[in-house]
Amino acid sequence: MKSLIGLLIALVAGVSFAAETEIAVPVAAPALPSVRGMEFDTFIRLQRGMTEGELLVRAGRPDYESVDNLHDYDRTLYYFPTVANPYTTVVKLRSGRIAHLERVKKF
Repeated sequence: MKSLIGLLIALVAGVSFAAETEIAVPVAAPALPSVRGMEFDTFIRLQRGMTEGELLVRAGRPDYESVDNLHDYDRTLYYFPTVANPYTTVVKLRSGRIAHLERVKKF
């Protein structure tokens, strides 16, 4: 009964009890994009001079991308190793075309 009277007095005085009634809910961390890698069959079908569009159609979105030069729009695309395919594939683009291909086995 005393707690009910205290609650009524607090409501009249304008005190909020919302902080006492909130329940802490854990927030899940954002999911990291999965590593897809690049199959050997795809790698052997890539050639220097091929456009970025052709590369993305054949190999899909890269696992990581870096911009090397904003003026010429040089970029490097990385396809990281997976359990089934332990190779890192690096594709360097210059002005929207493949300039260099490299495939290195994971240690």
